[in-house]
Amino acid sequence: MQLADIAKSMVSTADITEAIQNVVNCLINAANNTIPKCSPRLRKFRRPWWNEACRDSRREEKKRWNIFRRYPTTENHVAFKRAKALARRIRRRSQRESWIKFVSSITSSTSSKQLWKRVKAANGIYHEFSFPVLNAGNVTHSDPLDIANTLGHAFAQISATDSYSPDFVAIKIWTEQKYPSQWHEDTVIPILKPGKDPSNPLHYRPIALTSCLCKTFERMANARLIFELEKQGCIPPLQSGFRRGRSTFDNLVLLETQIRNAFVRRNHLVSIFFDIEKAYDRAWRYGILSTLFNFCFRGNLRTFLKNFLSYRTFRVRVGNFYSNHFIQAEGVPQGSVLSVTFFIIHLSQILNFLPSYVHGSLYVDDLQISSQGSNMNTIERQIQNAVNQLVAWCDKNGHTISAEKSRVHFCRKRNIHLDPNIQIRNAPIPVVNEIRFLGVIFDRKLTFLPHILHLRKKCERSLNILKVLSRTSWGADRTSFLRIYQAVILSNIDYGCMVLPVLLS
Repeated sequence: MQLADIAKSMVSTADITEAIQNVVNCLINAANNTIPKCSPRLRKFRRPWWNEACRDSRREEKKRWNIFRRYPTTENHVAFKRAKALARRIRRRSQRESWIKFVSSITSSTSSKQLWKRVKAANGIYHEFSFPVLNAGNVTHSDPLDIANTLGHAFAQISATDSYSPDFVAIKIWTEQKYPSQWHEDTVIPILKPGKDPSNPLHYRPIALTSCLCKTFERMANARLIFELEKQGCIPPLQSGFRRGRSTFDNLVLLETQIRNAFVRRNHLVSIFFDIEKAYDRAWRYGILSTLFNFCFRGNLRTFLKNFLSYRTFRVRVGNFYSNHFIQAEGVPQGSVLSVTFFIIHLSQILNFLPSYVHGSLYVDDLQISSQGSNMNTIERQIQNAVNQLVAWCDKNGHTISAEKSRVHFCRKRNIHLDPNIQIRNAPIPVVNEIRFLGVIFDRKLTFLPHILHLRKKCERSLNILKVLSRTSWGADRTSFLRIYQAVILSNIDYGCMVLPVLLS
C-alpha cells in the first residue's frame, strides 16, 4: 500500500491554488496506486435463485418445444407440457429456497449496512439511477448531456440576480479575496423532491459535492463559528434548527402549549405556517456577511467565510455526464458543512421583526407565527401587521414568501365565528382544518385524530416488512426483528408523543 507523501515543499509555493493542486495530485496518485478500480461496464445482476437445476430444466423445455414445433404430434405436445411444468416447479422451488436462505441470513451479527440493504431489497427498494426526461418550455430533453445542462441552467437561474427585485440588487456589493480556485467549484447532484414531477427541472434539489480538503477546513471553521455564536447569544432562542440540545420537539411543544393556553382561556388562536421558497438558493450572501459583521466577527474567520461565499461555480453530474460550468450568483451550496450555519445566521434575524404581541418560532426555514385573543378582528389586525413586516424583511433580504402557505384557526368555541382574512400582497392565505408541522398533524380542535390515522397507515405499511421477513420455521432472528421494529415503527410512534398527553394518558 502506497501512502501519500506530502512534503513541505509542495505547500511552500506562493500561489495557494498551486499548493492545493499539488496536495490533491499527491492524494490522487496514492489512491490510484493503492485502491483497486472496478470495470466501467455496467454490472449484470444475476438472479440469486438461478442454479444448475433451473438451467437444465430450461434446456429440456426448449428441447421439447423445438421437437414439438417440428413434429406437432400429441405425444410431443404432452412431452413439452410436462417439461414446461417441471421447469416451472424447479424454478419456484429454487426461488423459495433462495428466499428462505436470504431471510435467514439476517441475524444479530449482521452489520447495519447489510441489514438495511437486505431489508430494502426484501421490500422491493433498489438504489438505481435512471436518466429523467425533462421538459423545459416546449422542448423535451432526453440526452444525458442536455439533461445536465438543462438542470444547470435551472439551478443557475434560481440563484441569479434576476430573481431579486431591482431595489434589492442595487444595494448588493461584491468583494474579492485570495482563495484556492478549486474550492469555488462544486459538482451538483440533482435529487428529485418527493412526490414531484421528474420532467420539471425546478423539482430537483441541487446537492453540491465540494472538495474534501475544503470540507475539512469547513468543519474546523464551522465548529469555531458555532461556538462563538452560542457563546455570544447571537442566534435567537426560538430558532431550534441544527443546534445542540434543541430539536423539532421544542417548536412542537411551544405551539401545543400556546394552543392549549388559548383553549383554557376560551380564546381564538390563529397560526400561520410559512416555508421560504428556494431558501438556500436565494440566501443573500452580503446579508450573511453583514450579519456576521454586526455580531463583531473579525479577523481570519470572517475572511475565510467571505472567501467561501465568493465566486462560486458548479457543474451538474447526471450519471457519468457533466454539464457546462454555471455561476451561482447568490445562495449557499446545499450539502456544504457551512451552509446550514450560514442560513440560520441570516434567516434567524426575521424573528426580531415580529411584534411583541405575535409569537413565532423557526426550525431552519420552517417559520410559524401565532396570535391569540378573544376578539377575532384584533387577532386579524395583529397577524396581518406581522405578515406585512415579514414580507418587507424578505423583500429587503432576497427571500420570497408565497401566499399558497396555510393558516389554521384553532378554536373550540361552539358559537359561529368567521375565519380571519389574512393576505400576502393582496393574495389571501387559505384556511385549512389541519396542517402538517414538522412531522406532526395539528387539527383545529387539537384532537390529533388526523395524526393518529396517518401514523396508523404509515406503521401498517412498515409492518409489512416484518411480515415478509418472519415465518414460524425460518426467517430473521429476534434481535434483527427488534432492530427493524425500533427503526421503522417505534421511531414513528415515539416521534411527537410529547404533544399527545391526553391521548397517551
